[in-house]
Amino acid sequence: MNTNILDYGAVAGGEVLCTDAINAAIEACANSGGGRVTVPAGFYRSGTIWLKSGVELHLEHNSIIQGSDNMDDYNPIDAYEQNMNSPINEKWLGKHLVIALECENVAVTGTGVLDGNGDFFLGEAKPWSCYVWRDGCRQAKDEKLCRPGQLLCFIECKRVLVENITIRNQPCWGCFLHGCEYVTVRGLQT
Repeated sequence: MNTNILDYGAVAGGEVLCTDAINAAIEACANSGGGRVTVPAGFYRSGTIWLKSGVELHLEHNSIIQGSDNMDDYNPIDAYEQNMNSPINEKWLGKHLVIALECENVAVTGTGVLDGNGDFFLGEAKPWSCYVWRDGCRQAKDEKLCRPGQLLCFIECKRVLVENITIRNQPCWGCFLHGCEYVTVRGLQT
């Protein structure tokens, strides 16, 4: 099955939170036996997107999904047993833009962009000898609020494909693969 997020209520432009529409399209696709969920060209704001087995989230050229600036739009930190946080040292919580939990045959593809909205959550870059971004280490602007965790989070999945997308402006790590088998990651842009 091929579904389009616009058919489930997504609205381009960034004014409307599209989390429910994107997740509804994924759910419909999974319930019909799997296939592709298309994100057409445009700018979409979203909280946590939950991938399902047999579903490919396909970001068409000139499509952008940007993470919400509201931490309440993301998954709860206890949403699944394997989730982790670093609220004390690194100031990030186990809230993610895209999660695939114990899925099989799952993919994120296309030439579109996943934008983590890191500039909203991160302070100024400072030199640091451990973990660094291109321009130095950036901690959470608000130490009580913290920042979202990994942008793409695959937990104990089998047959994962991440291909050709651009990931940018992430507030934490870009792609996290925990306990996954048969993973292909290629052509990522930053």
